[in-house]
Amino acid sequence: MHPAARRAREHMAALRAQGLSNVAFTEELERYQREHHALAVAVEGGDVGAVRRALAAGADPHSVDVLGSPVLHIAAAMGQVEIMRHLLESGVDVDVRDDFLNTALILAANAGERAAVELLLAQGADPTLRNDLGESAEDRADRPAADPGLVPMLREA
Repeated sequence: MHPAARRAREHMAALRAQGLSNVAFTEELERYQREHHALAVAVEGGDVGAVRRALAAGADPHSVDVLGSPVLHIAAAMGQVEIMRHLLESGVDVDVRDDFLNTALILAANAGERAAVELLLAQGADPTLRNDLGESAEDRADRPAADPGLVPMLREA
């Protein structure tokens, strides 16, 4: 587990132990996220300018959100291609994994984010990697409601 995610989980456990109401817990969690995970907040909000500013100010492009998801994964699952480019240009490993061994490619394929899949493949993402459930990006893209063009794209990569 990423150290930032471990600290966040410890903070959440301490908040729960205080017996806060759900509203107070959520407010405190959001405050913690803003203070300790600014890049993740910018990525989640789709704020390209804030992402650029955070990276220019020295934010770690390998940052995770409060639950331990790498910021590249968040951007990929949301189809935020411009943000993904900034993160990749900042040195993020295209095949970085989360606690469940997902890659950004697996999550982009799962979300049906074609442009994100195309960018990740162009940047050298490995379509054969599997998560802890044994699923590849192709497996996650091969669903009835998915973009039918994703599976052939992943097979050809």
